[in-house]
Amino acid sequence: IHPAHEHFISNLIRQRLHVAIDNLNYSVTSESRKFLVFVPTGENHDISIMFANYVLRSRGHEVIYLGTQTPFEDLYTIFDMRKPDFIFSIITALNSNVSIQTFINNLGKHWKDTEILLSGNQIINRKDLKIPENVNVLNSPMALFDFLDQLKDNLKYKKTIQNFSSKK
Repeated sequence: IHPAHEHFISNLIRQRLHVAIDNLNYSVTSESRKFLVFVPTGENHDISIMFANYVLRSRGHEVIYLGTQTPFEDLYTIFDMRKPDFIFSIITALNSNVSIQTFINNLGKHWKDTEILLSGNQIINRKDLKIPENVNVLNSPMALFDFLDQLKDNLKYKKTIQNFSSKK
């Protein structure tokens, strides 16, 4: 297909995602978690991160959506202001002077106590990447659903433990 066709369809998908996100009726609860969602400078692909935004919100989580072309330095400010539970980024075709390994290392080093979720072709298809302990790679869109199901189950488990402990 011609690149113009790809741009046309991509924009239709973007429009649908914007409408779907705007039409979500959700509320943040005690089981909600806060996700900082972005793609780094040099990455222009935003449909997958918009879809993740939709999925997270539809599951009742709070999303701090920074969109595309987010400078790494901006993450410090927003992180300190909003204190997210998770950082989530998707890298499909990074066109930057910063290597993907450096990007991953910086995320893992600067936010050691935060779970970082990464996905996208540039992460999934690279076997040479060294992944820090606090970084999880989601290999597919289904992996995001699985992660959220596991998170929900863990929250239920922790709540049950707390209730049991408080009865003693």
